[in-house]
Amino acid sequence: MAISALTMLLELVVRPTEGGRLFMRKANELESSGASEVRRELEPRQGALKAWNRILIQQTGSENGDLSTLAQLTPDRWHFLVGNGNGVDLGDVHISKIWDAQRLAQGRTPPEQTGTIVIGLVGSDHRLPAKAQTDHLVDFCRFLCKEFSIPGANVDCEITENSLLDRAELFRKISQ
Repeated sequence: MAISALTMLLELVVRPTEGGRLFMRKANELESSGASEVRRELEPRQGALKAWNRILIQQTGSENGDLSTLAQLTPDRWHFLVGNGNGVDLGDVHISKIWDAQRLAQGRTPPEQTGTIVIGLVGSDHRLPAKAQTDHLVDFCRFLCKEFSIPGANVDCEITENSLLDRAELFRKISQ
């Protein structure tokens, strides 16, 4: 799955929105790219990059919604958002303003886990996420783990018991 740096650069599309900015399309190509531009794009727009040491994945609880709407309804909840095709393109990874400011995510993140990157997976517990969406989530988590030296054991998924998302399968893929 090799990809040239030029192709990777072409895939980096930065579209400012009220709720954040698009990080990448085709997140599944992050791991194999090695392009320095990818790392540069991840760097915050304000302040220095913090020492992140955990990843928490949360479903947004909404079947649809664009970044601006979700940012208004649940401000400062996620550092990144992975789209499901209903308001946010399928698999697109968006960077929120709180990532750019290197602030902690608000909401369900335990206060003792101040180094936690929180990723919102657009969708609810009542529908199984599209394979492309979970594939992009997995690849993006692998990328973050590699960039910040986060062990697989420090990746968690906060979902309800009746969720259709297979948590065990998700962790197995992230740890590969």
